[in-house]
Amino acid sequence: AWNRALSGARIETVTRRGKYILVATRRGPDAGGFTLHLGMTGRVALLADAAQPPPKHAVAVFQLDAGRLVFS
Repeated sequence: AWNRALSGARIETVTRRGKYILVATRRGPDAGGFTLHLGMTGRVALLADAAQPPPKHAVAVFQLDAGRLVFS
């Protein structure tokens, strides 16, 4: 479901509210988005090096034009 919903989507804005990361996306005329909850030790990192493996406990990995966005 995530692949179909986000494939080809453009990230419009990223904001933070407490432990929540709010990501607004757009694909053509359709607007959408998703929320990440950081929890106790959650983090979001951009891996610019394609050869670098994601962290061992990665929850989600998003492929971007500028690299990979890893949520762990």
